[in-house]
Amino acid sequence: MATGLSTHMTKSLQGVLPKLAAVTQSKPSSADVIDLSSAENLLVRDQVRSICTAAIQNHLTSDVLSQLPTFGGDVDTRTALASFFNNFFRPASTVSVDQIVLTAGAGSCIEALVHSICDEGDSVIIPGPYWFGFEPYITLRPKVNIITATPISYEHHATDMLATLRATYVATENPQRIKAVILCNPHNPFSQCYPENILRACMNFCQKLNLHFISDELYALATMKSTQEQSPKFISALSVAPDPKDTNEMIDPSLVHIVWSASKLFGLNGLRILFEECGIEYLPAHEGLFVFAKLGKKVRNAEEEMIFFEKLKIDGVTVSPGRFYNGLSTEFGWARITVAVPLEIVEVALERLSKCIS
Repeated sequence: MATGLSTHMTKSLQGVLPKLAAVTQSKPSSADVIDLSSAENLLVRDQVRSICTAAIQNHLTSDVLSQLPTFGGDVDTRTALASFFNNFFRPASTVSVDQIVLTAGAGSCIEALVHSICDEGDSVIIPGPYWFGFEPYITLRPKVNIITATPISYEHHATDMLATLRATYVATENPQRIKAVILCNPHNPFSQCYPENILRACMNFCQKLNLHFISDELYALATMKSTQEQSPKFISALSVAPDPKDTNEMIDPSLVHIVWSASKLFGLNGLRILFEECGIEYLPAHEGLFVFAKLGKKVRNAEEEMIFFEKLKIDGVTVSPGRFYNGLSTEFGWARITVAVPLEIVEVALERLSKCIS
C-alpha cells in the first residue's frame, strides 16, 4: 500500500484491496479458460464497434472537441437520452434535458449523488446481496458508511424487501444519519426485476423518512427469455407515480434519482440454462447479464468453497463467487455466471461446468 495516504483513505483501502485482489486472482491465467465472471455483454461488440466507427467518420465535428457550454454534459447527448428514456422507460412524467446529468460512468454518478446527499459520517442502506464494487465510490471520497439490509433468503429477497429495510433502519444505532437507500434494479447478481408494488413500497418508505431513493438501473432492458412466464418485467422508478386511490401517498421527485449507463445493455438476445439437468439450485434470471446459481452443491463452508472454485478454474471456467456480493453468510457455493457471451462459448463452458460438478 502506498505511503503518504490520509487516514481515511488507508482505512478504506484496507477494506477494499483484499476484495479487488481476490477478483484479480480469479481472472483466467490461460487463453483456454472461459471467463464467465465479467459484467460485460460480449454479444454486441462487433455491432457496437461498427456503429462507433461510422459515427466518428460521418458525424465527428470540431465542435465536439470544444469545452462544453452548459453544465451537465453535451446537450445533443442529453437530448438523445431524454428521448430514449421517454420512449423505453415509460416515465410517469416527461423526462427533460435539464433533468439529465452525464458522468464518467455509473460508479462516478453514484459517487456524485452520495457526495451531494450525504455529509461525512452519514450512511446509506443497500439491500444485499450487492456487488462490492459499489463500496469505493461511496466510502472513499464521500466517506459515507454502507449499511447492508440482508434478506432472510435469496429466494424471497424481493417480497421481503420492505420488511428488511424497516428492520435494518430500526436496528441502526444512528438512524438519523441514514440519508439514502440504493436499490439495484434489475438486480446484480440475481438478474431479476422488482415488481411495481415493491418499488412503490420502497419509495414510500423513503418518502416517509425523508430519504433519497437511488435506483441503479444499469441492466435495464437487457431482457432474457425466462423459464417463468409470470416473471416481473422491468419497471423503472421513473414510471412509478403516486397511487390516485391513495390520497396519503406522495412521491417527491426531488428525492428520486435514476442511474443508467449504456455499458451493459444493447443486444442480449436471451439464453436459457436449464441447471435442472445437473440438479443445480438457481434463481430464475429475467433481465440482466447473469444467472445466480449454487454450483457447489455440496460445499459446506468458506474453505470448501474456495477449493471448489479453484478446481473449476483448473477445469477451464472462471465464475464470480457469491461471497463477493455481501450476501448471506450462511450460504456457500453460489456464483454469478455471465451469460452474455457467444453461444458456442456457452456450450463449451456448460460442458466443462457439468464435468466439474458431476
